[in-house]
Amino acid sequence: THLEREMNYKHTQWADYVDVAIKKAGIGAIAIDALHFLSEEQNWDSHYAIVQSYSKFSVAFQLFDDVLDYKSDFSKGQYNWLLQLFFKQKGVTSDIIGNIPIDLVKEQLQLSIKLFSESKLILPKKKYCCPGFEIAIDYMIKSVHQVLSVYEETVR
Repeated sequence: THLEREMNYKHTQWADYVDVAIKKAGIGAIAIDALHFLSEEQNWDSHYAIVQSYSKFSVAFQLFDDVLDYKSDFSKGQYNWLLQLFFKQKGVTSDIIGNIPIDLVKEQLQLSIKLFSESKLILPKKKYCCPGFEIAIDYMIKSVHQVLSVYEETVR
């Protein structure tokens, strides 16, 4: 995206990253809005909670994606939060291939799990609200845990 291309490793802050991650997933937010307006029960509190949940989900997903493809992001010149953390420690000119400390990777994966979990907690507690979205969140949490376990095995 245009906003993503403007991000750089010297000036991008967490709030910038969150903003871009949410905007990259904007098509989902549009679907949430559309379903809200088509619904017979237009509950604005529930709608707001679902949008907030989806925003956290989007950031968590982007963090996870950044772990999975930091090498290709680096080679393509695409901004990546894991690289941001690495360059903050080692300097922007550092060679990343195989040099990302496992602790940074684990920290980012744990943050992703935390945000996915928070996104589920935010959802309205109505039975009919968002069962498919809850399943997706659970699946993503499980997926991140699987990747995290691989990194934890590497340390042992």
